[in-house]
Amino acid sequence: MNIKIILISLLILSCFSISGSDNHKSSTYTLSPVSVKVLQMIDSKIKVNVYYTDNLPSPYNTNRASLVTLLNEYKINSNGKFDYEILNPTDGSSFEFEANKYNISQVQVQVIKNDIAMAVKAYMGVVFFYENKEHVLPFISGGEPNLEYEFTLTIKKLIQSELKKIGILGGTPGIPDMNKYTKLIQANSKYYDFSLINPSDNKIPDDISVTIVLNQETNDKISVIPENHKAAIDDYLMNGGKIIFLLNKIIISSKGQVQQAQSTNCGIEDILENYGVKVLNNIIIDKECAYISVPFQQGETQFYTQIPFPHFPKIIDLNKNIPAFSGLSHVILSFSSSLDISNSSNYGINAIPILTSSLKTGIDNDISIIQTSGKMLPDSMFNSSSAVIGALLEGEFKSFYKGSIKEKSSDTKISVIMNNDFINDDFRGPDENIVFLQS
Repeated sequence: MNIKIILISLLILSCFSISGSDNHKSSTYTLSPVSVKVLQMIDSKIKVNVYYTDNLPSPYNTNRASLVTLLNEYKINSNGKFDYEILNPTDGSSFEFEANKYNISQVQVQVIKNDIAMAVKAYMGVVFFYENKEHVLPFISGGEPNLEYEFTLTIKKLIQSELKKIGILGGTPGIPDMNKYTKLIQANSKYYDFSLINPSDNKIPDDISVTIVLNQETNDKISVIPENHKAAIDDYLMNGGKIIFLLNKIIISSKGQVQQAQSTNCGIEDILENYGVKVLNNIIIDKECAYISVPFQQGETQFYTQIPFPHFPKIIDLNKNIPAFSGLSHVILSFSSSLDISNSSNYGINAIPILTSSLKTGIDNDISIIQTSGKMLPDSMFNSSSAVIGALLEGEFKSFYKGSIKEKSSDTKISVIMNNDFINDDFRGPDENIVFLQS
């Protein structure tokens, strides 16, 4: 799994009720509540063929044992509706023929044998079968940190009669430029049917399972969520819809030789505060940050060097009680603002931080000077402890509009993250960034 884990996992959060924690320790698995719930939804039997070469040395023997342990957990929790078989595709065997038929190819792995490094060819693939459908995972070593997550998504896809619809709703001028999000959509198209929403009649279609609300920067201005979109969002939420808000509040401008980040209005702060989460008018800097490349000249040759960039926080405080985050080390965000969820309980809402900056956080109000000197800012600039940048809110939300047909929603969920650059094709974050969305 690569850069789309966070967005995908937020969709999982939006579509399932999650409780408890994800207790993975070494090769001993305890399935998350999400996985158990998906197993309970199976009507017919799921069969899994694992094509895995026998007698591989470390670490693949350990990885294989972890894979078997995980598959046993699925079998135990499936009420007899999940089974698997481990097959050894030796050269010229029928199992090798089957593996190739499912486009599982031999891979070359580096192993140490008798203190000598050597390359060994092996098969490590999995095929899921359900009714008349199949799903191939052509390379699974068994050591992947998000393997349960991958398997559960596969099962969920197979047992669904049709793909869930994910709606994308933008700010002014109304429809987001989807050319910016091709990687996100391509990575998730096998699980979801993405469609653009332009609620000219102030309504989000009823068949949309989850709505992603995002705003964009156009001509150095942050697009503002217009009033008719806000009305559609509120109506959708009051009818039990689930929403992921991915919002940018910060614009970058230059004054002479100085670049600065400035916090601005994205038009939806008031409706979110009504739902129990306050969007703060600030810019987060973090000593735990990404590095960026900057050019320097040496003679006639231009070189690049890596420098720390506190305006790109490296989020290592991920909520590991969320199963999809269990193997995720960090997420890189760009210019971000923070959230205040301290009063959510006063609205009858349970708020859970999902992305939190480090204990060496700085908060600039309204304007922040962007420095690319190559030197880390002094510790005195990082004196605000941690800040919540992403949160999940659960409960019955009160309508923002007085006199609404429905004054309160049924029990549902929203997620809010104060950045959406990380899902942009042009954003140069690490591969852990883009998988954030799945249901």
